Amino acid sequence: PLFHVYLGSHHSDRSEFDTALDELDQAISLDPNLALAFSSRGQVYSRMGQYQRALQDLDRAIELAPQLADAYNNRGRVYLLTGQLDLAVQDLDRAVELDPLFTDAYINRGQILLLEDRLAAALQDLQQAVDINETKDEVGRFRLESARAHYLQGAVYQGLVQPERAARSLELSLSLDRDRDWVGQA
Repeated sequence: PLFHVYLGSHHSDRSEFDTALDELDQAISLDPNLALAFSSRGQVYSRMGQYQRALQDLDRAIELAPQLADAYNNRGRVYLLTGQLDLAVQDLDRAVELDPLFTDAYINRGQILLLEDRLAAALQDLQQAVDINETKDEVGRFRLESARAHYLQGAVYQGLVQPERAARSLELSLSLDRDRDWVGQA
């Protein structure tokens, strides 16, 4: 079943959502207690904008594996996207508690803090994500996470009226990933 989860994640990363769902459905049919499959499928539904289905799968993943930081992060992201910021912060806090090196959870929580105009706290979370990623190979996913973190840092610095730092952060974001429109995806 894990092979199907990995294939599903691969197809999701390529925005091949129908194929990703087919793989994840197959993983779940082979092992209906595989929390990672439910978490991954929930993330696919979220990327498709099917938030209710995403929440159902993510709730199931957490029910099956309450220590799965990925599921809390994914559900926190859905809550963020649906404007349920208090629930999002609770889940993202739990994800970081379970995995203190989970950069995506810091980035998502930093984005919420930015939305709430808690700029110093946002900057702290975003810098934590950048610092963690500097210890990893900046390829693939980690490179994209760093690009997103720098983009959001730029927005924080704009809010703090520090245009030079904002420009530097935005330039760093672009240097890591010129292929994404972070304005629409952060």
